[in-house]
Amino acid sequence: MDLPVEATVHLDVFPDKAKVRDILRSHGFTLTDLSGDQVRVKGSFLDLKAAKACLEPLLSSKHIPAVPKASSGAISKRPAGNSSVSGGNRGRSKSPRASQSSANTSSPSPPHTHPSSPESRASFSPPPDQRGSFRPGRESFVVDVDVWRYAEQLRKKDIEDIRVSHHVEMEVREVGESCDVTLLGKSARTAAGKLQSLMDDLSKSLRTQEVPLKDMDRDGKALLKRIQKERNIHLSVVVWPMNDTLHLIGPSAASYELKQRLLGRPVERTGRTSEKSSRRRSSSLQPISRKNTERDSGAIATPVAVGSFRGRSRSGYRDNTRAESIYVQETENKPKPGTKLLKQLMKFPADIGKKFKSLRK
Repeated sequence: MDLPVEATVHLDVFPDKAKVRDILRSHGFTLTDLSGDQVRVKGSFLDLKAAKACLEPLLSSKHIPAVPKASSGAISKRPAGNSSVSGGNRGRSKSPRASQSSANTSSPSPPHTHPSSPESRASFSPPPDQRGSFRPGRESFVVDVDVWRYAEQLRKKDIEDIRVSHHVEMEVREVGESCDVTLLGKSARTAAGKLQSLMDDLSKSLRTQEVPLKDMDRDGKALLKRIQKERNIHLSVVVWPMNDTLHLIGPSAASYELKQRLLGRPVERTGRTSEKSSRRRSSSLQPISRKNTERDSGAIATPVAVGSFRGRSRSGYRDNTRAESIYVQETENKPKPGTKLLKQLMKFPADIGKKFKSLRK
């Protein structure tokens, strides 16, 4: 399996520096000159092994007893292409996956035939008893430069807690769009693991938005001045000037909102939500209008809406009118209870008179 790699090569350990450059270029490596006689190479892991075999004869011809100062630093990259070295999409997540340095993963080849650097994670480092100038208390890893800038501004306390609790010193060097972080001390490996874990967690949630200065309106420039007075920090977003562009480093929503404000654009936060709520409102109105239509046609409905009282009053009026007419007819047909009682009372005295007459006889 082939992997992308980076390495720092010290040319001063080779007798012919030009030939070393030619060999590296012939194997497809991209060379970047660093300070002194150091050069950064970038290519594939398999090409590095092939170049190593070609460089070993040059190295052994110098007859130096000490261990050479050049090494490979194999950096595992994501295949998606958003690694810290290749740059990738600046608007996407910065999540380089630089593996932790390991002094135990070593090559059995002798020290004089193998390049090794203090800055590498020593995937080709010699065994511990043959390391020479290599110091076991030194660990390095690579992190995206924007992630490190954000951590230095807003997670400085966490970084210092790791450094102080493990009694290590820290060296940071920016190389292009990445940072080489080196820890020195007896507990350097443990501290490097914790620090790299912190960087990995940040890289999962951070996004970098780019804002060209020429595209900012008057309100955006006024907002930028206020942010600059606050140490280039706006809420949870770090604003980092880069020539004619601003890098807004922070959580996705917060960095996007700040970008829109600097450019004088509206921030669309709840477009989908409002669309859904409007649909809910329109669908909820349909049953009410349908019920009102039924009530207006004379159907009896439960008293839920105001329109139902209007529907019930109409049908109730018709029912009451019909009931009153029936009651009047029944009242007219039935004899009045007062008349019958009066007739009975009028008959009662006649019966009493007849009884008294019979008693006299």
